[in-house]
Amino acid sequence: MIPAIRRRTAAAVISAAMAMSPTAHVSALSGAHVDEWWLDSWGISRIWPTTTGSGVTVAVLDSGVNANLPQLSGRVLPGGDMSGGNTDGRKDLDEEKDGHGTAMAALIASQPRGIRLVGVAPDSRILSVRVSSGPIGSIAQPATVDGIRFATDHGAQVISISLGFNGEMIPAHCPADFQAAIAYAAQHNIVVIAAAGNSGNGLNPHEYPASCAGVVAVGAVDETNRPWANTQRQDYVTVSAPGVRVGWLASSGKYYPNGWRTSMATALTAGGVALVRSAHPEMSARTIVQRMIATANPTANSLPDSRTGYGVFRIHRVLDTAGFPVGANAPNPVYQRLDQWMALQGITLGSRGMQQPHAKDKDTNHKSLGFIIASVAAIVSEALISLGIAARSRKRSSSKRPQ
Repeated sequence: MIPAIRRRTAAAVISAAMAMSPTAHVSALSGAHVDEWWLDSWGISRIWPTTTGSGVTVAVLDSGVNANLPQLSGRVLPGGDMSGGNTDGRKDLDEEKDGHGTAMAALIASQPRGIRLVGVAPDSRILSVRVSSGPIGSIAQPATVDGIRFATDHGAQVISISLGFNGEMIPAHCPADFQAAIAYAAQHNIVVIAAAGNSGNGLNPHEYPASCAGVVAVGAVDETNRPWANTQRQDYVTVSAPGVRVGWLASSGKYYPNGWRTSMATALTAGGVALVRSAHPEMSARTIVQRMIATANPTANSLPDSRTGYGVFRIHRVLDTAGFPVGANAPNPVYQRLDQWMALQGITLGSRGMQQPHAKDKDTNHKSLGFIIASVAAIVSEALISLGIAARSRKRSSSKRPQ
């Protein structure tokens, strides 16, 4: 009888899961903006039946996120404000670019409500960590360091940083406090992703945190896998991703059909990693990065290429461990550099990183009652909105990017 009970229980769980199955998101592709060429390029319609990012939290370190937009309602967890503002990260105060943080979050987890922008990992959660005291240009370095540690201590499995600072005159092109924070995240089995930079055809400086050890630095390519003209040309570039003619959702709710930056490529890569983490919770951050490098689609004869790294990120290849096997000894320069840095500090990073915090850090890692209540409220809100939206038809937006 026990096996039968277990079978019935399993069947009930499966039935419940099917009620919110990825097929609903696959059908949403028919209503997605035609501008979202990366969905076809990445074969998302074949990936979503397997994974949509459920159970994964992506921390977006930026200007905050407007969590009140219908497309992001219920997707954004209460986060933090490292800039000294009195917010929980769910308010975007970037007026200069009409909401840089909101745009990045939407590329990861947007729902096709009204403006039919579909995020790469629509069932993932966004942990918004505000590191700016105003416009995106006023982002502070200490706030970003604090943001990495905050995200680590509050359940992030992926950290997405679509910003950078000039590190040309800094030893190893990465300040010690940044490097220590990134190592802290790696110790907690988190994939850290950062924008390679947008001045490759200009001064082209080293930019951190992309240039720091342990970071997946992302360059930008177009729909033909050609490097974007301005993508940074540096030896720290790990992989590349769509970053040309990428539509984005502003904090005002306006949709802009065209954008060009490694910021977009970074956010989309973070969404892709969320899909992998959801499908393979047993796979370590180290292994995910190793597979990203080994299975990337090369854009040059000599690797790594200074603009695209080891090639264009291919989500399905990282997911398919049988079809695209990668040996345990395959090159992993991102973690090799980190291991070298940690060895100098007298620290050993295990193959999976630390799964639990140090004893002295336990208090900062426990979520407060308010955080838990707010998270549950976000889930309930999402469910209610989804039910209401399903009864209404969607209208396509035709907003234009400002000149």
